[in-house]
Amino acid sequence: MILESDYPEVLKDALQRADALSRTLAEPALLVRLDRWAIGRSEEIARFVELVVGDWRLGALSDTAAAEELESYVRTLEGALHECVTARDALSPVPPRSAVELRSRARGTE
Repeated sequence: MILESDYPEVLKDALQRADALSRTLAEPALLVRLDRWAIGRSEEIARFVELVVGDWRLGALSDTAAAEELESYVRTLEGALHECVTARDALSPVPPRSAVELRSRARGTE
């Protein structure tokens, strides 16, 4: 995912969050830890971002609407990731306090 400097700030922030999750889910260690759930997720995120940005460029979505679409999608995936991590991580029953902590747990590097 390549971030362009001409994106409005609200959209750029949402793209950066999607990019961070995509990079996390592309890590080979996650495929082992999360089994089949993580396979293809990075590509799925990239495709979703491509579709939303395409709609934004065509004027079908405002800056804010595009950002909200991306944020909602990322939150949904982070929620599913949280469920996978907690289901597979009986040694750490304390729920993560942030998306960063969630990603660290998924990597096994907390």
